[in-house]
Amino acid sequence: MLAFIDSQTEGSISWVVQRYISNPILIPAGQRKFDIRIWVLLDANYNIHVYRRGALRVASQSYVTANVEGEDEGTGLVDLSDIHAHLSNHCIAETHPDYGKYEPTNELWYDEFEEILLEMTDGRVSFGRDLIPQIHAIIRHTLLAVKERLQGSDDRGGYRSFNVFGYDFMLSKEGTGSTTGVSASSKPTSSMVLEEVAGQKTAAPQEGAQEVKVWLLEVNSSPAVANDLLADFVQDLLAVVVDPFFPPEEREEGNEAGGSVEREVLKEHNLEEEEKARSTATTCLPLSGAKSTGVAASDMFPRGFDCIYHA
Repeated sequence: MLAFIDSQTEGSISWVVQRYISNPILIPAGQRKFDIRIWVLLDANYNIHVYRRGALRVASQSYVTANVEGEDEGTGLVDLSDIHAHLSNHCIAETHPDYGKYEPTNELWYDEFEEILLEMTDGRVSFGRDLIPQIHAIIRHTLLAVKERLQGSDDRGGYRSFNVFGYDFMLSKEGTGSTTGVSASSKPTSSMVLEEVAGQKTAAPQEGAQEVKVWLLEVNSSPAVANDLLADFVQDLLAVVVDPFFPPEEREEGNEAGGSVEREVLKEHNLEEEEKARSTATTCLPLSGAKSTGVAASDMFPRGFDCIYHA
């Protein structure tokens, strides 16, 4: 494969080859596949922030596995052409007649999935306690791997740019065959091991979490945000990337005065000094007391961002 890739001429189309995850964890209602959309904020200092709430995007058609010659039991696929069974993209799910049959928008929220996973594993695996730390570790690895390419120049003309990415994950279960998750008696994979990333340790997964393996599917730029979380997400995002430089109370004063808010605030603030002060902070700016406008926040999955890597 490497020889084939090296032999391609300039201008050739690039392809990413992945082995199909044939033993995914399914949502019991309808036995359907899902992926997990998580929003990640990369700020101007290359601090990595993960939004504390996310969405499970669920397929519209039941996922069916059966024996196929040459495959281990339960890992062969009956019909790869059934996109509504194999793909959970919202734009695909909504074209099926059963869209909205189990959930209004074929979406589940973290609290709902926490209950589902605990019930499926008899309490051994918790999404918030066991799997979120694994997801955070994968996010750190991916963004640190491309830091030299993504990090902006120090000479940015006073701009403090940021980017939001949409990470999509899938979960697989312990089983047989070469694409299974990690068994309770085997060594955890790199995404699950207690590691030290640039001097910052990740949390060790609980023993029960080894029944579930976390897979990164893709990373999206300019990602869509679930409608029920959008209003809260925008407010929480502004609290991290805008409020430190343009405090809400000063923006309101500028609006009442009828002047240019940005110009008035810039006159009174030394952005370079404020940026330097903020870069030494060790926490994000959560909106723990803010009231949710869509899906209700919870103690395990409150509003706001977690800073999982501090540059």
